[in-house]
Amino acid sequence: AGRVMLIGWVYHFGEQTLWIFVFSFLLIAIAHIDYMRSLSGAGTPLIAAVFSAVWGLGAGGWMGLNIEPLTLVVPVLLMARALSHSIQMTRRYYEILYERKDKLVSAAEALRTMFAPACLGIACDAAGLYILMVVPVPIIQKLGLLCGTWSILIIPTVVLMSPVLLAILPAPSDVRVFITHEVPSISTRVISPLQKALEHVFKPGWRFIVVAAVVPMSLAFAYFSSIRPIGNVGAGSPLLKPHNEFN
Repeated sequence: AGRVMLIGWVYHFGEQTLWIFVFSFLLIAIAHIDYMRSLSGAGTPLIAAVFSAVWGLGAGGWMGLNIEPLTLVVPVLLMARALSHSIQMTRRYYEILYERKDKLVSAAEALRTMFAPACLGIACDAAGLYILMVVPVPIIQKLGLLCGTWSILIIPTVVLMSPVLLAILPAPSDVRVFITHEVPSISTRVISPLQKALEHVFKPGWRFIVVAAVVPMSLAFAYFSSIRPIGNVGAGSPLLKPHNEFN
């Protein structure tokens, strides 16, 4: 009974979590292919993120740390950060390749220009995660140590690995399409109407309307957040559906 049985139910649904993860990864891959328009552009961030996960989880195993199913979302967010850094590196590589026409030179130049800002961003992430270790809760301390170390390891597995992969993988057949957006991607076509609609919000005449709408909403949300109950106030566990057998 109790927490032992609750964790048992969480592990019972672990296979479903795995399939959700695989499905999410496929969606990310499709989005990369649509946006980057090339094997190197779509594959580099995905390969780098996988390397990052292997190194991060390996470091956690080496330090004797375990991952709780209930905190698994944080490592997933770290994979998203790894993808973000690799995409920025790849985009810079595309811009230089469009001018230089040399794959190796473009990869080296992308690393030279992006290394410092990438390391600074990663250092800020790691510092924020390591601060979790001051919380006097063992599970949070382990999470901070694991994720902070994983974040630091993004430097060799993503920042340094991405230019290497870009230099090895085939160059885009027509990088001009990506730079000039002559043929918009599917995602661009979907998001473009929303961007055009938001352009009106940032026009000078709309600034008072935006403030008049946001301030009352902020006050209302602040009130509702202050009366929100903390913790589990009912029988069973909110981690599972109300009709779950545990509840």
